[in-house]
This record gives sequence, C-alpha cells and structure tokens, in this order.
Amino acid sequence: MNKARFIRLFKSLSSKENRAFVRYVKSPFFNRNERLVSLLEWLNEQNLDGEINKNDAFRSMFGKNTAFNEQQVYDHLSALQKLLEGFLAYQSYQDQPMIEKRLLMQNLLGRNYPDLFQRHHNQARKWMASQEQDSPETYLQTFFLSKYADEYFGQQRKRGLDAGDSLREEVENLDIFYMVCKLRSSCEMLNRNNIINTTYEPLMVEEMCEWLESASNPYKEVPLIAIYYRIYKTLTDSQTEAHYEELVKLLDEKSHRFPLALARDLYGYATNYCTKQINSGNQAYLSKIFLLFQDLLKKEILIEDGYLVHWHFKNIATVGLRLKEYEWVLDFLETYKEKIHPEQRENAYNFNLSTLYYQQDQLTLAMRQLQKVSFTDVYYDLSARSLLLKIYYESKEYDSLFYHIKAFQTYLRRNKQVSGYQRKIYHNLLKLVKKLVKIDLQREPVKADEMRRNLLLEIQEIREIADLKWLRTKVG
Repeated sequence: MNKARFIRLFKSLSSKENRAFVRYVKSPFFNRNERLVSLLEWLNEQNLDGEINKNDAFRSMFGKNTAFNEQQVYDHLSALQKLLEGFLAYQSYQDQPMIEKRLLMQNLLGRNYPDLFQRHHNQARKWMASQEQDSPETYLQTFFLSKYADEYFGQQRKRGLDAGDSLREEVENLDIFYMVCKLRSSCEMLNRNNIINTTYEPLMVEEMCEWLESASNPYKEVPLIAIYYRIYKTLTDSQTEAHYEELVKLLDEKSHRFPLALARDLYGYATNYCTKQINSGNQAYLSKIFLLFQDLLKKEILIEDGYLVHWHFKNIATVGLRLKEYEWVLDFLETYKEKIHPEQRENAYNFNLSTLYYQQDQLTLAMRQLQKVSFTDVYYDLSARSLLLKIYYESKEYDSLFYHIKAFQTYLRRNKQVSGYQRKIYHNLLKLVKKLVKIDLQREPVKADEMRRNLLLEIQEIREIADLKWLRTKVG
C-alpha cells in the first residue's frame, strides 16, 4: 500500500472528524478487527510528519511477544485506509438527507411496502418544498421523487389516481437538470479555453440555445437555465454587451435563491467578463465591476467559511484605486480587514494600504507601510517587491533602486516557489527599468529620445512584462 497517501488522507481530518472516525472504527457494525482500533489509537499519538515506525506500529497491535511481520503492518494500514475511505463516504451520505430518503424509498418499493413508502415520500416532498434554495441538485432530487411515485402507482395499479402526474413531472425535472448541467459544463469548457489555452468544443449546446430562444419554450424562465444561457452568450458573443446586462439583472433578482457557493460561481462569470472587457481597453467596465463588487460585498456572497478571500480583497481595492475612489478604498480596507483569514490578514491589509498611499503619491508612507509586509507568501512577496521598485524609481532613489533590482533578481533565481512565467515577466521588468533609468540620466535630449523609442519598441516586442501599463506610462 502507499503509506504516504494514507497519511496525507488521515492528516486531512479535522479534530472533530478524527473523533468521529475513532467511533466509526470502534463500531462492530463497520469493523470487527480490534487490532485496527489499537493501530488507530497508536497513530493518533504519533507525530506523522516523518516515517511511520513499522516496528512500533506492529507492537501496538500484536504486543511484544509476537515476532515482527512487516507485511502485517502494511495489511492493517491498508484495511484502516479502506475504513477511512468508507467513513468519508458515510460522512458525505449523512450530510445529504435526501439521498438517504431516496435509497430508503427505493428499498421499500422492492419490498412492496406501500404504506411506509407513501409516508416517507410525503415527508420527502414536504422537505423539498421547504427548501428555499435552488440548484441543479434540486431538480435531480425532484426527478427521483417523481420517478419513485410513478413506480409506486404502477405497483399499486393506481395510475389513474396519480393526480400529480408523476411521469410528466419526472420528465420535466430531468429536462431541466440536464439543460442546466449541459449549459454549466459548456460554460466551464469555454472558460477554460480562455484560461489554459485548450480547445474544448461543447457539442449540441448551440442547438439547445436555439430551442431556448424559441417563443414556445417552456423552460426559458427557469432561473438557472436563463442565467447559464446568458453566461454562455457572454462567452460566445462577447461583443454584444446586452448579454452581460441581462446576466447581471438576473443575478440581482435571483441570486438569493441559490446556495452561496453556486451564487459565487455565477457572479464569477460576470466579473470575468468585466475583466476581459477592461483588458481589451473598454474602461467603462471599471465602474461596472466596481458596482458589482459592492453588490457582492453587500450580499456577503464573497464570504467563504466566514472569511473574505485575500484575492478578492486585493482585486476590490485595486479596482477602487484605478477609479481614484481613495476614501472608499480606505474605508473598505479598514472595514474588511478583520474579514481576512488571520494567516493572510496583516499582509493583505498592509500591502493594499501601501498601494493606496502610493496611488496618492505619498511615497514615504507607502514605503513605511510596505515594510510591514512579511515576505512569507510568494504572491505578496512579488507584489511588494514590484511596488517598492516603483517607489524607488519615482522617488529617484537610484542607488537604492539598483540595489533592490540586484536583490530582486537573486530572489527570482533562487526561490523555487516562483513559477517560470512569474520569473520571466519580473526579470523582463527589472531589465527594462534599468534601461529606463539610463534614459532619465541621459543629458543629451536627442540621444534620450532615441533611447526612449528603442525602449518602446523593445517593450512592444517582449510583451510579457510585469506591471506593463506602469512601465509604458514611465517611458512616455
């Protein structure tokens, strides 16, 4: 067996999950091998950052008087891993009450137990009706309820009494579930084409969209179908901005009906569309994405497990700064600082506050705030070093700038956490900034102009440069 794989999975358990797993292994319904209980208790006493001591593991199960058998250790670890996998599946099963109801109803149908089936079917219907949230799984669960009801009426030879028309409801919910999933997967395929340069081609979705556009379509008002249809259109017909406007309108009206994770994903497509428009030069979308972020904050859709992800924190602040909404950004940083996870809180706050000071030309304050950023996270490390580079340049502290460039180059060369692409774009930035300084120090205007033209041509040729927009503005 793969010990490392088991240990990674075992260590991923929270304290609460670990306690539940111990109870699971101790239950004779799931496990009758007492040695596995002993092995688990021993594992919980160990520091699992290193190798498992196989001899000690064996002794925890067989005592001191049994000859050591390495294969027995592997066999019992393998058995314990199967129990752990079963526990994780059982835990997920418990978190989804409708799956339990469905399986029970299916079993009762097989036993031809109509009274008990009818009782549980009615309970499931009431529970589904009480759920205020809407998701693809809602339609799948309703499909199964209708399917079992149709089978029940068939068993009882009472199809004529099926006033709810279970078969019709079964087909409708299957249609909706399929269309939502088809549109969702097609949107994700197109989105990945943009992100990782793949060539996915979703099949049959264009035909589905044509059908959805027909006047007689009974499903086009289903919220999730309408929203994914508009998302699909923003991805395939990005020049028609009406698709985006309709998408945002639908999200504003319907997002309260969806689970937070689903709403977050749906809004993600809207913010991605805005970003793409901005990157294409349509600066009007800066204001649109700013309004979108404000709405997301108000609805708390960006809050995940009680925290605002630091990526969102930075993106929101960046948009506000580009719009020169300095007072709003300062209030945002102070208000939402405590919403950031403690591990990223200080870095996120100090870096973004430093950026605010920089944008306001308060370079001394920006540098002072930047010194509070702890270089433990590559993301903030690169961003902070780049910001310090700009501060030194704009302060004309050229000695400090060249020292910083040398240290930055060493960091890029030695730090294994920096990706190849990041290393490339920041090396290009450093190389070009040194040339920019030479232009600034050039005393002959004609020569400086020639150097500036050459630098602009080099920038155009290289393209892959960190802080490209800033560099272009400084070259002139």
